Amino acid sequence: MSLSEATKVFERFPDGIDAKALKSAADGLRRVAILKTFWYPEIIEAMERSARSYLADLNVGSDRIEAVGVPGSFELPLAVKLLAESKSYDIVIALGCVLRGGTPHFDYVCRETIAGLSQVSLAHNLPLGMGVLTVDSLEQAQERMNKGLEAAQAAVLMWTLKGKMENAK
Repeated sequence: MSLSEATKVFERFPDGIDAKALKSAADGLRRVAILKTFWYPEIIEAMERSARSYLADLNVGSDRIEAVGVPGSFELPLAVKLLAESKSYDIVIALGCVLRGGTPHFDYVCRETIAGLSQVSLAHNLPLGMGVLTVDSLEQAQERMNKGLEAAQAAVLMWTLKGKMENAK
């Protein structure tokens, strides 16, 4: 997906955000954290590449991006909280993959991970790209390896909108 295709999603907002405006806004990003889980490394690495590619399209250099590994998706909310409390990052992109198994473990991990990420984002007013795949099979995960890009888009858009709201005060 190209940058111009990706920005079509922003046309739904009242002011719209075109590719040039988004690149300009992204120039203000100081630091970006990409949290990535250790499970399913081939999936997570592809998601990270798609997120980094999108950020590179916005001229966010790799020197402003820090990747941090965490054991699994359940641990992502605490990791985001610790990064948020450091106040060192403008946005965080959380990448993980939870594959359904034969026990209820999947449901518990997914529910608590998503709820925890949402709570931390709201509590710290932190733009967060939620790139946690919750899938039934490895094939489904492989079909969704571009979700890192979408998580990066969401985080950048929310950061941009946050800036607009803070400037409007």
